Amino acid sequence: MRFWNTAKALNKLNLKHTEILPLFVRLSNSEQNRIFNIIQAETSLTVPSIKYVIDTGYVRISRYSYHTKVQRLPIEPI
Repeated sequence: MRFWNTAKALNKLNLKHTEILPLFVRLSNSEQNRIFNIIQAETSLTVPSIKYVIDTGYVRISRYSYHTKVQRLPIEPI
């Protein structure tokens, strides 16, 4: 997954006083709760203790194919 690749690459930099916490909608509830417990905040994306947010440039967009009549959620660059 691209999100994890970004987190792994950033962790390899061994940045001082920095913890890399990937956060995205398909993360399990337990993993999301772990993150919000670490930052001691409510489940909101407006979190005072977060200093930087890195957007990987990808999004899951709902697409409907009239040809196959199937709804899908591909990951696409934005």
